Amino acid sequence: MSSSAKAAVAAARAPASSLHAALALGAGPVVLYALALLWTVMRSGLPILWADDITRSMYAVQWANAPFFFPPDLVWLPAPMWLDGIAVWLGGNAWEPIFVVNGLCGAIVVLMVIAIARETRLGGALIAGVLAALSPVLVIVSASRLSEPKAWAFTMVGLYFWQRHISSRRPLAY
Repeated sequence: MSSSAKAAVAAARAPASSLHAALALGAGPVVLYALALLWTVMRSGLPILWADDITRSMYAVQWANAPFFFPPDLVWLPAPMWLDGIAVWLGGNAWEPIFVVNGLCGAIVVLMVIAIARETRLGGALIAGVLAALSPVLVIVSASRLSEPKAWAFTMVGLYFWQRHISSRRPLAY
């Protein structure tokens, strides 16, 4: 058995409260997610566009050039725009950095599904992670510039800490 397989088995047997174990267990599903995302992008090409993609990207570029808190004509909450704006500012381009942010947020969703499943101590964390990784909605929307992957990632991190609290009555990490 290879060392990575031994590490995955050890992670699966580790106490359910360990976020590190959930992250180690999540390596396989995250690789599946990355392959599904790559296949989707290669098959349909970049960019996958909806009308909201363009508008959100324009706001991110505007923010990257001159940061602002909340423009009067913005109909979405500003946090996803800020993340995208930081990515655009760092990447120097209006398109690819936002895809990277959404891809990473999709990976966070997969990892948090596994972490939440481990916290419930009901088993099936790996299966839950694989199902999340291969979710068509997660994969397709992560291949866009929509803000949903960012919202899902924030939500799943919050749900993980909530589940951790109700499972063990440990204080929430602030």
